[in-house]
Amino acid sequence: MARTLAAAAVALTVMNRAGTTGAQPRRYYPTVDAVGVRRLDRSPAESAALQITYHGGVHGIGVTTGHPQVYVVFWGSQWGAAIPAGSTNFTNDPAGVAPRVVALLAGIGTNNELWSGVMTEYCEGVPAGTVLCPSSAPHVAYPTGGALAGVWTDTATPAPTNATALDLGNEAVRAAAHFGNTTPSSNRNAQYVIVSPTGLHPDGFNTNAGFCAWHDYTGSAFVGAPSPYGDIAFTNLPYIPDAGRGCGENFVNAGTAGLLDGVTIVEGHEYAETITDQNPGGGWWDADGWENADKCAWLSTGTGRMQNVSFATGSFAMQGTWANDTRRCEISHPIWGVPGLPDDFALDLSPPSGFATPGDTVSTVLESATVTGNAQTVDLTVSGGPPDATVTLSSASITTDETATLTVATSSTTPFGQYAITITAAGSTTHAITYIFTVGPPPAPLQNGVAVSGISGGAGSDQFWQIDVPAGWPIIDFTIGGGSGDADLYVSRGTLPTDDQFDCRSVGPTTRDTCVWYGPAADRWYVRLHGAAAFSGVSLQATYTGVGRLFSRNRVYNLEGAAGSHTYFFIQVPVGARKLSFRATGRIGDVSLYARWFALPTPFADACEPDRVNRKLERCTIRNPNPGTWYLALDGRTDYSERTLKPIVR
Repeated sequence: MARTLAAAAVALTVMNRAGTTGAQPRRYYPTVDAVGVRRLDRSPAESAALQITYHGGVHGIGVTTGHPQVYVVFWGSQWGAAIPAGSTNFTNDPAGVAPRVVALLAGIGTNNELWSGVMTEYCEGVPAGTVLCPSSAPHVAYPTGGALAGVWTDTATPAPTNATALDLGNEAVRAAAHFGNTTPSSNRNAQYVIVSPTGLHPDGFNTNAGFCAWHDYTGSAFVGAPSPYGDIAFTNLPYIPDAGRGCGENFVNAGTAGLLDGVTIVEGHEYAETITDQNPGGGWWDADGWENADKCAWLSTGTGRMQNVSFATGSFAMQGTWANDTRRCEISHPIWGVPGLPDDFALDLSPPSGFATPGDTVSTVLESATVTGNAQTVDLTVSGGPPDATVTLSSASITTDETATLTVATSSTTPFGQYAITITAAGSTTHAITYIFTVGPPPAPLQNGVAVSGISGGAGSDQFWQIDVPAGWPIIDFTIGGGSGDADLYVSRGTLPTDDQFDCRSVGPTTRDTCVWYGPAADRWYVRLHGAAAFSGVSLQATYTGVGRLFSRNRVYNLEGAAGSHTYFFIQVPVGARKLSFRATGRIGDVSLYARWFALPTPFADACEPDRVNRKLERCTIRNPNPGTWYLALDGRTDYSERTLKPIVR
């Protein structure tokens, strides 16, 4: 995965995936348990609804369009000596990771394997938001003859025990120089796998960080490694067996045969994501920030489940990856562009669902793409739709790789409800696709920093709000919480969110959900509260604000505010901290403190111990706090002044 923390960092995941396209972080492959936590947020139907889309490329790079070239680097003298010299049989490789990684990458693209075929349906040179690639676009290339391009044993000096992302990026730059790839063009279709020896913790691996590996590129904001050779794509591949079953040991094969299952599953995952999202953020991922392999991580059932795949170099435990044309995880797929296969095509809708108030007109674009064989003409028909509405198609037939527009014009008497509109395309084969169309009331307004409370709804219900956000604010936070039942939060900028059309979705088994953006665009933002089950007594708050920085044991003096005001701060908490506390002292007025990890706190989303009303000392304590960014709210119960705030991290 390019970087999406899970498990203990689910809140961080929400923040990352909700950010702007250019701010996508390096992509983590979460551990088995972490993915299990994340999957609680998605039903199979929701996962299938979220196609991965193209995001326009970063620095002109979207996918790997030439023959994939993978260079493997065994980094650090901790690997020991190679016996015999020049081999990858190291004296300090107790699990035999090195030869297994080399054999896997030498085998991908051999033995007529179709595991790589799934990735070849993706492309670049198309508009952002594209789901199906036309034949004319540059597609991901098949690695005919093997993906392995070179191996470097860089064991002259020790690798850092706790290598940072910058350390790893710098090693990738050194590797490019070692292999003579010293121009942007020589690195255009290359990726470098930085493999660390046993016992090390690159970027916090195996320290409860919740990931097995990640990929990124040297020029990202999260790596920042200077490269005179153009952008360099690389993978942080730790010593996977150190994490045991958490990173796939024996996931497919029992006994000694499965001890290295995780090694090939994880590296195959990162390879597949790198060639479809080479500079993370610019390639292919879905509305939740999941790339093609993330959507299929650690599956034990279905067509794309973890299983053995045969290459010329042996049989390897592998995972499936996402195929937009079949809308599911696949372990094999026809290779795009191979002549002689039967004529076939795929369909998609952009957007795949819509919302209208009575009297509105809404449209969507039907996309078609030739999957195998030749382009063909297909006849289109449409069925379904709401009463008192007109449903039309712009054309009765199209050639595959062309588009048509579906328009739904409602009237003032069109009833509220959700309706399925099906488009059928008939050619040498027949395919159908369904547009989910919802008619409902207009959104209610939200006020900045003012909670709406007492919200209730039934299972399957939807309620909508809107807020106008001015320019220049550093953060906006949407939070729901309190009450009982199960409500889910969806947020979009400029358009109403639906099941599969949103900028952020935060879902879980309770009513506590959050979406956060940094540097939000000035626009009208829309909120949808969906009843995953019946719920009642829920509160919703949208807040755009400035945030001041705190440092442990440094006091902030002379704080003042009005009754009902909110003043926000943040503080960084290191790994291993045992206690985080805040103290607000003073004699004039009364305040409350609320704290929360990676999101703005509210009275209904707060990690503090119960606050004390009408005391001159207000205190908030969090024991064993998660590492990372914590936010504090100083709320005025009454007008207050001359308050002093002191944070302490122990």
